[in-house]
Order: sequence, then structure tokens, then C-alpha cells
Amino acid sequence: MKKCPDQITWQSILDGEESGIEYFQHLEHCSQCQKMYLEIQESIDLAMALSTDITMPKDFPQRMIAKTKPFPAGLLAGALFILLTISVIMLDTGIFSWWITVGVTAYCGLLIDILLEVIKAVQRINPTWWLMLAAVMAVMEIFLLIKLQTIEE
Repeated sequence: MKKCPDQITWQSILDGEESGIEYFQHLEHCSQCQKMYLEIQESIDLAMALSTDITMPKDFPQRMIAKTKPFPAGLLAGALFILLTISVIMLDTGIFSWWITVGVTAYCGLLIDILLEVIKAVQRINPTWWLMLAAVMAVMEIFLLIKLQTIEE
């Protein structure tokens, strides 16, 4: 044998899963393998000393399951969600109108950006007209924001 067997091989030999005269011939001459073989043999002997003939009753799992009560996690999660929703509504009733205001403002900003990009792409408009149009659109957005603020209040 050219190479020493690894620990798993010696474990399988001791467990009776593998056999071979070449392993025992190698064991007679190799001190490393002798040491590993003895360590594994001691571990097996120790494990056998700890073993017992006591077995669990056949109905043990059923008795344990019967003693445990199921936790209503879904019911608790639903109750917490409802409680959180009610607390948000009670604490700040303007939160929903705030989301509407944000949406309208973002939409208006998007329209202004698109229009300005179209105007910039055309490049045939006099720069004075371009600035006047941007100023008018900014004034319209400010007016819309003021109007939404009065609706929100």
C-alpha cells in the first residue's frame, strides 16, 4: 500500500463496512495509522459504554404533541396589523391626503420635465420665449401646490 488510509477508511473497517488484509498488513508497519486506529477504537469503546438498553415508549411523540398547545401566530399577526392601521389613522388623519399631494406634485413635475425636454429638443424657439414658458410653468406649479395645500388643510 503506497498511501496511508484516511480516518474514514479506518472508521469503516472498524464498523465492519470495509475489509481487506492489505489494511491490516499496513497497520503492522505504520505508527501513524496505529495511532489513528487506536483513537477510533477508543472512541467506539467509549460510545458503547455510554449506550443503554432503555428505549422511549412508542406513544412518546404523540404524548408530547398532545401536551403542546398551538400558538395562534396568524391571529396575533392580524391583530397587530389592525392595531397598527388604527393607530396610524388615529394619530395622523392627513397622511392619506399627503400621499395624494405627493402624487399630484410628482405628476406635474414630470409633465414640466417632458415639456421642457420637447422645447429643448426643438431648438427653434427664441431663448426668451423658452425662459418665459419655463417661468409660466413654474408659476403654475406653485399655484397648484398652494391650491393643494389649502385643500389639505
